[in-house]
Amino acid sequence: SGAMAPGLTALPGGSAAILSWIEKDGEDHVLKLSRFEGDSFAEAGEIARGRDWFANWADPPAVHARADGAWIAHWLEKSAESTYAYDVRVTFSTDEGKSWSPARTPHADGTPTEHGFVSYFPADRQRTGMVWLDGRETGAARDGHDHEGFMTLRTAMIEADGTIGPDRLIDDSVC
Repeated sequence: SGAMAPGLTALPGGSAAILSWIEKDGEDHVLKLSRFEGDSFAEAGEIARGRDWFANWADPPAVHARADGAWIAHWLEKSAESTYAYDVRVTFSTDEGKSWSPARTPHADGTPTEHGFVSYFPADRQRTGMVWLDGRETGAARDGHDHEGFMTLRTAMIEADGTIGPDRLIDDSVC
């Protein structure tokens, strides 16, 4: 009851899938997952939790399963009081979600602006690319969507060990 932002990710090979979602636990948001294999879901596990999340229906968290067995998950976390000031937070698991690395942010701009709508792509068997909409050029986030500049599209690579490389600009004016 009260769960939101479901996501379904097929595991490489297509024999199983991961369902992820957010639940509330008091003041905390909790990102959970369950593996579906055969005809049933495993017991739910916890990926991350926090109080300052930007949880909404339009930009849900997600889990990405890599061909080498690593899992990557992300969610959005508030970075300032303004409504649309939030960062992407990324964590990494090498044991099928039993444990997760400390969360990292793939963008190092430090601006209190929008960062989200993440997508993943396989770079090769052991590296994953991620792309996101990035508001660092829009000026300080306000309660509305009035911007001083353009939303950009940026990318970074998640290496075999879960480290995230520097972000790079793909497009300097996407919206």
